Amino acid sequence: AVYTEPPFQVNGYTGGGVGTVVQAGGTLPLTVGFSPSAVGTYNGTVVITTDVLNPIGVTLTGTAQAPTALGITSFATLPTATQGAKYSATLTAAGGTPPYTWSLATGSKLPTGLTLSSAGIISGSLPSTLKTGTYKVSVQVADSASKQVTATNSLAVAATTGATCN
Repeated sequence: AVYTEPPFQVNGYTGGGVGTVVQAGGTLPLTVGFSPSAVGTYNGTVVITTDVLNPIGVTLTGTAQAPTALGITSFATLPTATQGAKYSATLTAAGGTPPYTWSLATGSKLPTGLTLSSAGIISGSLPSTLKTGTYKVSVQVADSASKQVTATNSLAVAATTGATCN
């Protein structure tokens, strides 16, 4: 399992489940987001637990500064999605006047099977027949003062590995 506590969050890691094996020298790709509620410096830890080793922690530090304008703060490259699998990624914004409302920009669409909630969560299940590659998705966020900003994100869709998880 991989976990952390706010204002940090692990994005894009859906958990390997029982029987997931990371070979020696292998990688466990994940993205750590930072969404503080106030200006200041925050410390945290990402903890990785296994059924064989003691928990492993990585120390995190983030500094939040007061934003002056509404802006989209999530990475332009979204976590990779996999054909035939569930997906979830959270978009983040800062500045302006919360709360924020998310939507797809005019003319933009997500890959088949995914939706964007007004809270900024891209989620769903991708069909196994979805074409692999990189999809460009333009999103916009509006604050309660009706200010809007738009950003284009890249969402890679990878082929299934063929591995069976129990």
